[in-house]
Amino acid sequence: MKNSIYIIIALTLVMFQSCKKDFVEGYDVDPNRPLDVSMDVLLSSAQAYSSWVTSSDLTRLTGVITQQMTGEDRQFLAINRYVIAGSDVETVWEVNAYAGGLKDLSLLMEKADEQTSPHYKGVAQILTASNLGTLTDCFGDIPYSEALAGTISDGLEPTYDSQAKIYDAIFQLLDDGIANVSATSSTLSPGGDDLYLGGDLTQWAKYANSLKARHYNRLSNTGDYDTEIMNAIAAGFGAGEGATPLFETAKPQSNPWYQFLVVDRAGYIGLNGYMFDNMTANNDTLRTAAFGLGGWYFQPESPIILVHGCEMLFIEAETMLRTGAADADVQAKLEEAVTSHFGMIALDASDYLANDLVDLASLASEAEKLEAIMWEKYVASYTTNEAWSDYRRTGYPVLTAVADAQGGIDVPQRLPYPQSEFLYNSNTPTSLEGFPANLTTSLWWAE
Repeated sequence: MKNSIYIIIALTLVMFQSCKKDFVEGYDVDPNRPLDVSMDVLLSSAQAYSSWVTSSDLTRLTGVITQQMTGEDRQFLAINRYVIAGSDVETVWEVNAYAGGLKDLSLLMEKADEQTSPHYKGVAQILTASNLGTLTDCFGDIPYSEALAGTISDGLEPTYDSQAKIYDAIFQLLDDGIANVSATSSTLSPGGDDLYLGGDLTQWAKYANSLKARHYNRLSNTGDYDTEIMNAIAAGFGAGEGATPLFETAKPQSNPWYQFLVVDRAGYIGLNGYMFDNMTANNDTLRTAAFGLGGWYFQPESPIILVHGCEMLFIEAETMLRTGAADADVQAKLEEAVTSHFGMIALDASDYLANDLVDLASLASEAEKLEAIMWEKYVASYTTNEAWSDYRRTGYPVLTAVADAQGGIDVPQRLPYPQSEFLYNSNTPTSLEGFPANLTTSLWWAE
């Protein structure tokens, strides 16, 4: 009996060895974890992740910080008091930005080089610059140069690049991206897989130049970049243009704001407060209605605003004021910017322009004129991170910290790093680990 058992085992082993290739064939590959994907799949994936970087957790946090909306329940009641923790940014940092969008874009650039497809590489470079800009303008110094290697020797504890170096990288990526999307030949080019601009490479070049204008203007307190700003504006999005990708009706393909405010976390954030009160006082009633639940911004299929031509016009008006243009010329540009924003949300600006828009010539000082321009840009920057960056750069609009602010601090200047960074990356700046430094330390371009 014992010998029979041994014989059976031996025969089984022989049979397994002889046919094990056939036995496991097809079962050794996890369809949910592909080892390689095509460029079109990488691009769509990167854009999906990037949409959540630019238009989800971070925009909700900054919208409350800048008082464009109010935190009213649960997590956001605390955030309204500036009780902002590393856990509030964990997902957007780890999942959407680094493991998601930026990693996919890094792979896409490598694959585009292998397949001699500069059009894909250029789009990936522009999107990488967009993600880096969002992250650095919220957190300051961030990992980049060593962040995407993903190896034991180089990448698991990446160094933090200074914000100045990140900005250098952004401008280089945008310049290279413009050159690549403008290449005369490319083995493969984006098309229907491009969820942002449908493969329109001319629009991608405009997107890149618009990002250049945005970020050069961000540096306006650190040096004279007015020529660079105006050159980028001239090559960027016009009044009715922009990168404003649409969404689908059903979750999870619906607009991120709609998913949060209507489907998942109704009542957490109130569409009321400082901005709404002042818009009402300014008789800005058409836009006030569009900014509420059920309005233009918060439908399931509503677009997210990555960059729009109205932002370029506001930057141009500000730059014209800074460089000494006549009041009438700056006023005309401001009116063009406001009209562009009204048009973006399908409204007619004529009544507001005729009766309620501030006349810059009636204001005594350049500071008052800048404040008037920045107010209009603040309203037009709704649901984006731009209002917070402008506030930290210019001091406008003049915000007063909430009465029950954590530790009595002023309006936050930065977001805290995720706690996982302090736990697992020894290069994370320890000086910014604790309160209040993690919220009150100014960014490089805002010092």
